[in-house]
Amino acid sequence: MDAPNITRNRTIMNTQKKLIIMDFDGVITDSLEVVYQVVSQAFATVGIPLSLDAYKKFFLINPKLAEKQLTSDEKKFIDVQKYIHQNIPIRYKKVKIFQPMIEIIQKLHASAELAIVSSSQSEVIIEKLKKYSLDQYFSQILGADKEVSKIDKIKSCMDKSGIEKKSVYFISDTVGDILEGKKMGIKTIAVSWGFHNKETLLGATPDKILTEPDELLTYIIK
Repeated sequence: MDAPNITRNRTIMNTQKKLIIMDFDGVITDSLEVVYQVVSQAFATVGIPLSLDAYKKFFLINPKLAEKQLTSDEKKFIDVQKYIHQNIPIRYKKVKIFQPMIEIIQKLHASAELAIVSSSQSEVIIEKLKKYSLDQYFSQILGADKEVSKIDKIKSCMDKSGIEKKSVYFISDTVGDILEGKKMGIKTIAVSWGFHNKETLLGATPDKILTEPDELLTYIIK
């Protein structure tokens, strides 16, 4: 008797499952104030002032590319990144997870595979998730140390999961992320409790805009 085709069976199973890829900052964590303080201080060290409004505009595109454009100097860019990398892990300890997201992550995991793609460092993400006993619910965590482009990170998540494109959701709170999700041809969900407000997010024409965390359950789990 032939051995069962395990790969084929897994593929069949995955066509019936959903993959939910989530941004971290602004979707899961209430981190805008802390992250902005670190980034603005990093730019101050190279003589560049950065307002909160200007910082939020970084996320109309890829934030790392925006940081590079603002410095317009390779050495300054490296110095800014070094400051951020050294200080975010320390300052991020103050950041809290949005309380409703704890139960929502648990409930989403019951019917879908969960992954995180983020511009934050993977170790910072994992440490925060562990503090809330949420790390067990995510099969993949791809931070800034993995890829710069979220398109590449989303593609990596999709390839590894084997879940077909029509069953993939990408949740973010920024225009730049939503645009990258749309380029991948997956369902995009914009949430307005993070870095960008509803009016700003409308410009990216996501498949859905949600204003309350609980709406994630009603929209995704049908």
